[in-house]
Amino acid sequence: MSKFVFCKSPWTVRFDCSVEKQMRDGFVRVAEEIFFEEALYLKDGVTFYAGMELEFPIIQNGFSPTTQDVRDEITNRFPKHTSVELGANQLEIIHEPPVDICRSGIGALENDMQTNFSAIQKEIQKKSAMITRVGCYPLIDIEKVAHTKGEQKYAKYERSPLWHMEHQRPGAPRVLRVAEPINVSNAYVVSLMNAAQITVDAESFADAIDKLNRSLMISPMAVALGANARYLGLCDTGYADVRFVAWEISHDSRSYEELASGRQTRVGLPRRYYTGLNDYFNRILTYPFIMNDSISLEHPFEVGTGIYWRDARLKFFRNKKTIAVEFRPVALQPTLHEDIGMMVFYLGRLLWSQHEKETLIPIEYVRVNKLQAMKRGMNCKLYSLNGSAIQLSPASIVLACEINKAEKGLQLLGTETAEINYFFEPLRQRLSSGSPAECFAKKVKECEQKLGRREALISTIQELNLVQ
Repeated sequence: MSKFVFCKSPWTVRFDCSVEKQMRDGFVRVAEEIFFEEALYLKDGVTFYAGMELEFPIIQNGFSPTTQDVRDEITNRFPKHTSVELGANQLEIIHEPPVDICRSGIGALENDMQTNFSAIQKEIQKKSAMITRVGCYPLIDIEKVAHTKGEQKYAKYERSPLWHMEHQRPGAPRVLRVAEPINVSNAYVVSLMNAAQITVDAESFADAIDKLNRSLMISPMAVALGANARYLGLCDTGYADVRFVAWEISHDSRSYEELASGRQTRVGLPRRYYTGLNDYFNRILTYPFIMNDSISLEHPFEVGTGIYWRDARLKFFRNKKTIAVEFRPVALQPTLHEDIGMMVFYLGRLLWSQHEKETLIPIEYVRVNKLQAMKRGMNCKLYSLNGSAIQLSPASIVLACEINKAEKGLQLLGTETAEINYFFEPLRQRLSSGSPAECFAKKVKECEQKLGRREALISTIQELNLVQ
């Protein structure tokens, strides 16, 4: 039986206090318990459960955000299938219970989510409200965004953003200047971001880390294919997907020394792949816990794992003795079918990678891929492995190969070709038409020949049927 070995990081000294020590000690105790119960986390591989989460902004007829009361009425009406997010008008729809892909097939993901989504959507429409399908809601001033507040359990939605803004490094970059300049240092910018995420069960500690590392490698490919977040605060950021760029800038609390050492923020990609669960836990423990409210103090493990905002991370369902991998980098897509398609792409690509024991691309190339995918979407170039050689090719060529690999991965589950094509045809069309962000930007520019920016954005959202 393996044991968790805590290795205290020198980076914890900077923010150390009695509360941080209490949280850290509590996290270590739970990590030790998980290691002690390792045998209970072993699965037989007969099942393969997956569940999705979708984040939406709820808006009124004039395209302004609804109040928190409207969102909370929805979550109270559907407590098992919805949750709140940082934004006061943000709604998360949860796929519960997860689907056993081995038994029910990938189509069950769409069927179940459609059932939940339709009922929730009807309730939203009863309140004269709508949802929009963009990775960043572009019509709200970052400085005026409202965050979730009220109940004690929502204290984190104030504490974390304020803490990160208070500890931003003097002189750190705050303004994006790729196209129109926009200040993204306000940590509440995250409340404008909307994602499609999927969680898949792991068979063991080793399998969890293997899935996690492969998910990190796949992340930039999914970002390029699914980019859908170009406009923010009425500005054209110049990025196909600006979400993680803005998130990292607004939550960068590194010192000059940490920056010089190559230390990463807790957002996006890690500095290196993980060597095991012990390494994973210890890397979480290098970051401050931040939270100091009574609820957080009772759940230090959940706080530590929850504010570790990597492209992919581990989730621990301790009551079920299950570890799962959460894949997080994909923006909300233009349709539910495309949401599912992107998640199915990830599933197939992950399964193929594990089955073929694919060599991982060095993480420094993955980082370059991610940056290029965020900037240019399907117009970028991506590094990939060709045998033992790393080569740089247009995204359209690389993604065509990636989709083919994902198709082979789904075939390992016995998925029929017709069903695979049903989900992958919209994705293959993007190889020539571009990502949703590129199509969105093209339409905005057309509209701007006659309209101002806000009206052009609204017209584009309406013409592309991104409001429901």
